[in-house]
Amino acid sequence: MTTDKITQYLEQMAAKLGVAAEHVYGVLVRQQVAEGIAFTIGAVIAVFVLFRLGRWIYRNYEANKGDYMSDWGMILLFFLIFGGGGGVGAMVVGLIGVMQIINPEYYAIREIMDVIGGATR
Repeated sequence: MTTDKITQYLEQMAAKLGVAAEHVYGVLVRQQVAEGIAFTIGAVIAVFVLFRLGRWIYRNYEANKGDYMSDWGMILLFFLIFGGGGGVGAMVVGLIGVMQIINPEYYAIREIMDVIGGATR
């Protein structure tokens, strides 16, 4: 992807919107920061909820110990398998969000390149 194509795309978009290309790029950069903040907050909330839910399930399991695979044992096993995967996913989304906040220009250019690449296919 060449810089000329990116510049051409920005100028075409700016012409359609009736604004300068610098304004369009600035909007894209601000949008990346906003998405990064939203992803980070969402990831923190998801990890917090998963942690609290795990603690609640474990406490109820400990209070109602019986068979190895009692109802609470199955819920705990289910949570460990699927909740663990959800926690990992939330952490990955959170890391991407932090990267979007730290370097929004990269993600703005990446988004432009994705649009250009999709338009040429």
